[in-house]
Amino acid sequence: WKLNDKFERTSISFGVIFSDNYDLTVLKGPEHGSEQANEFRQFWGERCELRRFPDGSILESVVWNADRTNEKRLVWMDATRYLLQMHAGISIQHVTFSDTNLMQILTLPFRLFSSYGSGDEQQLLICSQLIELSKQLRSLNELPLKIMSISGTSESVRYTDVFPPLPANFLTNLKKLRSVQRHGKFYTPRMDSRYSPPYTKSIDVLCQLEMSQKWFDDIDYIKHSKTLYYIQLATLLEQKYHYTCVPTKTCCYVLKQYYVYRLTIGYNKEIYLHETLNNKNDLIRSIKQTTESKHLRYETEYMPKLSAAIYGVSQQYVHYQSVVRIFKRWLSSQLLLDHFDSINADLICAHIFLHSAPYQPAKSILSGFIRILRLLVNYDWLNEPLIVNFNHELSKEQIIQMQTTFKENRKNLPPLCVMTLFNDKLKLEDDEYKKPTVPILKRIIQLANEALLHIETKINIESNIDSDSLKLLFRPSLKCYDVIIELNPLQCPRAYQGIDQLKDLFYIGRKQIANEEEDDDESVNSLPVVDFDPARLYINELRSSYNDVAEFFHDEFGGLVICVFLKPSVFENNVRSKDKNLSKQNGVIDINEMIKSWQLLGNGIIKSIRTFAERWPTD
Repeated sequence: WKLNDKFERTSISFGVIFSDNYDLTVLKGPEHGSEQANEFRQFWGERCELRRFPDGSILESVVWNADRTNEKRLVWMDATRYLLQMHAGISIQHVTFSDTNLMQILTLPFRLFSSYGSGDEQQLLICSQLIELSKQLRSLNELPLKIMSISGTSESVRYTDVFPPLPANFLTNLKKLRSVQRHGKFYTPRMDSRYSPPYTKSIDVLCQLEMSQKWFDDIDYIKHSKTLYYIQLATLLEQKYHYTCVPTKTCCYVLKQYYVYRLTIGYNKEIYLHETLNNKNDLIRSIKQTTESKHLRYETEYMPKLSAAIYGVSQQYVHYQSVVRIFKRWLSSQLLLDHFDSINADLICAHIFLHSAPYQPAKSILSGFIRILRLLVNYDWLNEPLIVNFNHELSKEQIIQMQTTFKENRKNLPPLCVMTLFNDKLKLEDDEYKKPTVPILKRIIQLANEALLHIETKINIESNIDSDSLKLLFRPSLKCYDVIIELNPLQCPRAYQGIDQLKDLFYIGRKQIANEEEDDDESVNSLPVVDFDPARLYINELRSSYNDVAEFFHDEFGGLVICVFLKPSVFENNVRSKDKNLSKQNGVIDINEMIKSWQLLGNGIIKSIRTFAERWPTD
């Protein structure tokens, strides 16, 4: 509009492009006494002060109080409000920002962990503790085989965990004192308790051993040797560093600074033995991949390399970790994260940062989230693979070869095919890599399109998107499901992570609880109940037993419902049973009896089960 024309709009929206350095808690200005110093002081007014820095320089500077990472991201907003009020007379109440509300979804109740913030400090602390633990593991010279490499494969180590693990000295609710019982140096759930034990998530760490002739060419012998190795590893860590360690057949749990690390052993020869089959004459050996060898190769070769590459992306782009956490939270809130696979979410988010041309990489959480939604909606998943080129290690010839391989084997590849330099030895046509399925992918694209329209409408028309509008994107629609299983909140230890947090949950630290017990040290240093989520265990049992007749959907981050979609074959069998009078042994499925078995299987966890027979086909 022209300057002389009357301006009818009541608000103006501005876009901001950030620099990579978002930490503006201390803004350094010119040297004291220089010509630019007066201009700097006039611009910043009373916020400007003179400070001496460690290098000996005395500079004009502006300091903002921000301790946690999420607060440092908001410093520029405080500075903008201050400058607009100082130079333009605009009240801070009339200035709003669209990028502030997404981080609230990643926060936890203040009364649970006041220093949690948005979880960034937790991930930094976990990684620093892991580095120290790695040095201590390498110093154990008494072990029969040396540890060649140590890799963290957990989401927390690569900074992509939606809610990083809380320290184990934080429990939920005083009444949950009786939800656990101590057996020696570890806790177990109490069967007669109304409450579930507090949720403590373990951090996966892979220890790769050196090759040796001491372990014979026998799979059973290697498995037993691993168990003995875990026992000796736990003994040495307890003797030298006084950690609480609990060895098992498959891993060794280590309690360090109230965080639980789950140590597993990788031995490359074990993969070879699983893939090698002896012929009758024992002279010729053939290589054949088995289910065990695929799983071992995925866990011991693919995941460490991929985790290291994703960790590099999170260090290169400061907003990557927040964007991927928001994206995973959105998928889980729509009950689809289990069907999408968490590693796919990490790779898709890495793609929008590594291949952002013609735009700059996303430098705010909201813009990054919008770009992911646009990628899901606009990308041709049917005809093109999504290639993630870490550190530009893939040459043009390799990329062309990947595209050619994709077109030749499209029918056998997953609907959402993500290719990297590290999955060349994996057979992506296997069932375990086919997440998400075609119906799930279509559902995600549909939801992404609706979410994108909602965000763009709020920004373009209303010039603002508040926290309530954003939370609408994280509340799922339950109208399309056939059965809804409501869970007992007392048996859901992760209820505090929900979008709509329960107000009647209270939290207290274990140190306060331990002071009321007789043996404080043993209580604090005992291994807590690890990875125990009754809702997760229940839905895993449902999927393993009833996967042929139904699909189960759940929000692992504080979800209090399990939604069930009955497959069409269930109703087809019922129709045939009415026509041919088939018995239950001949494939007839009684839906009501099946739901009763779900109720029996989830006794104590289930609050109620709602069925919607009107949604079921009648013909």
